[in-house]
Amino acid sequence: MKVTEALLTEHRLLKILAAQLESAAESKVELPALVGAASMLQKALIGHSQVEDEGLFARLEAAMGGGGPVAVMRADHEQIESMLGEIADGTNRDQVARTVREVVGLTRDHFAKEENILFPMAEQVLDERALEDLSAPWKV
Repeated sequence: MKVTEALLTEHRLLKILAAQLESAAESKVELPALVGAASMLQKALIGHSQVEDEGLFARLEAAMGGGGPVAVMRADHEQIESMLGEIADGTNRDQVARTVREVVGLTRDHFAKEENILFPMAEQVLDERALEDLSAPWKV
């Protein structure tokens, strides 16, 4: 299995978590429940982002140099992580709900950029073996 395939599969699951979080924000659940739902997404995204940052992105940077689409993806990761941290520390339910909507939108946009630009680029730049080697975190 190629790393791009594994990451796409994770995207599907992360999109479900993001939709559930967005639904919680819209349904007016209490602040602790909303923060808890955000924490679930945050924990799932941490591992996902780490595999991308340390594996795929690092390999692409080695092959293509820094900057470009990879730099944009890294910046998105930092912004998403920061916003999820704001949610975790939030004390105002309405502000937390606004931040939830923003971070879910940013996450969706980020996934679209990866799926439509970065992953196809990775499949052109990296050979089949490299793509398969990068999927090691999912192999048992």
